[in-house]
Amino acid sequence: MKKIHIVISCLLFFAHSILAQNLKSNTTGVFSYTPPAPLDANPIEVYYHIPNGIIVDMPVLMSFHGSGRNADDYRDYWVSMSDEHKFIVLAPKFDSTNWTIATEYITGNVFSDYDDPSENNYNNQNEWTYSIIDNLFDYVIEDISGNQLSYIGWGHSAGAQFLHRFVMYLPNSKLNTAICSNAGWYLVPENGYRFPYGLDDSQISNQKLESAFSKKLFIHLGKNDINPNSSGLRRNATVDTQQGKNRYVRGKYFFETSLDVADDFGYDFNWEKYEVIGVGHESQKMANEALKFVLQSSLSKIDISISKTVDIYPIPINSNYINILKKNLTTLDITVYDFSGKEIYQTCTNENSLFIPNIVAGVYFMKIESALFSVTKKFSKK
Repeated sequence: MKKIHIVISCLLFFAHSILAQNLKSNTTGVFSYTPPAPLDANPIEVYYHIPNGIIVDMPVLMSFHGSGRNADDYRDYWVSMSDEHKFIVLAPKFDSTNWTIATEYITGNVFSDYDDPSENNYNNQNEWTYSIIDNLFDYVIEDISGNQLSYIGWGHSAGAQFLHRFVMYLPNSKLNTAICSNAGWYLVPENGYRFPYGLDDSQISNQKLESAFSKKLFIHLGKNDINPNSSGLRRNATVDTQQGKNRYVRGKYFFETSLDVADDFGYDFNWEKYEVIGVGHESQKMANEALKFVLQSSLSKIDISISKTVDIYPIPINSNYINILKKNLTTLDITVYDFSGKEIYQTCTNENSLFIPNIVAGVYFMKIESALFSVTKKFSKK
């Protein structure tokens, strides 16, 4: 018995050593991650890419695959953007052998039978697939000795289904921004429909719903994702009547209903809807379009209360000048990005007014840094 214990301990140490050797700057690969019990019987593969640079402060993006389970592609969609903008990509794979698409992936194993959301089938939180994600993040951050406290999530199709339900069931997770692109159908926060389509029997309390609404979530829709007969799209009388017959109208219904519910209860609502013209159910194109949301989240590294130390005005601006209000600060490093995340201007200044050359009408992000903090402000020009 002692020999078996020693062998197992050595194997665990060896597995961790392999991971430690792989997760370095300028690497691309895959590692096996074993979740904590009781989910430890089914290790998952995690495809990753880490760009060149100092990785201990790089933002982390979790990329969630669709029903094709092609996590390698969901990593690869982001590689060039990761290299340019310096963020880590992690794409966990939930294989078909151990994770059924409906019960254990997109509805997170919250119920042992998603078609029967009875109390007897309601699982403990540590059995939920959603519970793996924070643990995976912590595992990676410990391995790289990182300073990151939170991560960004993007999912397309079934990955977007997984992600929006993750927000609703675990709103207090370390996920700080969720980008849900072209989900097939939704857990809509309304009564009158039973789980998995509505709140009836979902075990989601009003308190949990309020917390979910406060999380930054983007409902990201391709305007051409309108084929009612698209492969893999769930069609039945319940979901068609409630949400509509294609992904685009279902996404609009989810957002508009959520907004109405938040308004009725007086909850803060931090969700946004963005529609992408000329794009259908196309994962790479939606990833490209989602980059601006990744950057919007990742450029700010501090608590919002600290950002009050510095501010910019007026918004919108009418000229190429913007004023900087700074309290007890001298020199600031300024970088301006357009809405796609492309850097358009960089300077170091101790002035209270900044001239930004070659700026046209549109929406921009200004990253403001000092020795003490880094914060990003959003502004626009008429």
